[in-house]
Amino acid sequence: AESAVWDSTMDGWHLRRYFIRDYTKGVEDKVRTGDVMDTVIALKLSDFYRNQKTVETLPQKDLNARIATQNMRGDANVMYAQIEKNRRLTLPFSAFILTIMAVALTSKKKRGGIGFNLALGIGLAFLYILFLKFSEMFVFTGTMSAGLAMWLPNFVYMAIAAVLYKIAPK
Repeated sequence: AESAVWDSTMDGWHLRRYFIRDYTKGVEDKVRTGDVMDTVIALKLSDFYRNQKTVETLPQKDLNARIATQNMRGDANVMYAQIEKNRRLTLPFSAFILTIMAVALTSKKKRGGIGFNLALGIGLAFLYILFLKFSEMFVFTGTMSAGLAMWLPNFVYMAIAAVLYKIAPK
């Protein structure tokens, strides 16, 4: 269509100078034209104003609905919503894992003070965030699924926390 205008009264689109191409297998395509058409397309006006940050504010039920809708449409930006969904599941576990690491690191009493252990703990937390961001990049490039990318840093740091807890004095 040359132009498409959203009509809120009919909850549909008003098309001007439109073309409809009918594909039939093995037969030549038919093209129909017209001046004006009112139609309902599975595309809302709000779909044009999507922002990547909006998925962070959606409740879980709406986020799941957005993922289903984007998957149905074949939207390439569905990865942002999938990352957010998995981030909501993994971040509480990461807080628990980092807390275990902090307890294991602070249980060691050294003669020089706790400066080294504090720096090590802050460094490990910084590396966790960096690892999490790198794993998100694998989702954007299509190398890894969103679920695996969000859980991978937790699995690695769970192993590090287990080692630190094992060597910590009881």
